[in-house]
Amino acid sequence: MFKPGGWWHRHDSREEQLPAQEWKERDMKQKLKTHKAMAKRVYRSASGKFMRRKVAISHLRRNKSPEAVRSADKKIPLSTADTRRLKRLLPYAF
Repeated sequence: MFKPGGWWHRHDSREEQLPAQEWKERDMKQKLKTHKAMAKRVYRSASGKFMRRKVAISHLRRNKSPEAVRSADKKIPLSTADTRRLKRLLPYAF
């Protein structure tokens, strides 16, 4: 008499009992979510750098010099340390 689970069993009997949908759900990885607030604040340039706007431009604008207002309207690149942190917040931007 042969014992069940010997060498002649090609696959586990439990595999046959699960429907195809459960197998698919079990094998899928979890989706990565984009941090929407950060996605609205930065954008990626054509060269691959992340750009952000300068701070303190909309508050008390009439007290600032025209040169300060013009320079604040430009975008500046994000620092390297912040770019490393963005890999978690914006997983599909890299």
